[in-house]
Amino acid sequence: MTRRPRWIHLDEARRSTVRLPWTWDAPSDARGRMVDDLVRRDVHEGLVDDAEVVLAELVANAVEHGAPDAHNEVEVSWFLHEDRLILSVHDCGHVADGQLRAGEFTDDALRGRGLAIVERLSDRWTVDTHDGVRVTAELRFAPSPMVEGSGATTSGAAGSRSR
Repeated sequence: MTRRPRWIHLDEARRSTVRLPWTWDAPSDARGRMVDDLVRRDVHEGLVDDAEVVLAELVANAVEHGAPDAHNEVEVSWFLHEDRLILSVHDCGHVADGQLRAGEFTDDALRGRGLAIVERLSDRWTVDTHDGVRVTAELRFAPSPMVEGSGATTSGAAGSRSR
């Protein structure tokens, strides 16, 4: 049985969900898949760059602090919705006190800055601890008209990024 993401009501053509092996390669794999998808949809390069950093931090936090599902995987999703790019990572771990907080961002810290980076680059981030841990970050952009048939929403001029 294939598990479906909880936001099944969102436009299928603008949402991508992947299940990745629970390894330290997961952040890089997630980043690469998302960037390829967003570039193909002609999403603005600046938004792609910020999303790449945020998603890598969310996946790295899940792998380091969470727990894999029964198939030893982590669920990673991204979708374009109105004026937002929404990134979400779900693992089967738990949060000891029911809350995750961004740590203080300092220049000399070697670790513990992941959620502080997420907080700085995203417009909003949330944690859902029902059925594991799902951390979701939203990055807003100024929408431009849809490119006919592509399902893409871009901000400003199209980026020149290639992979």
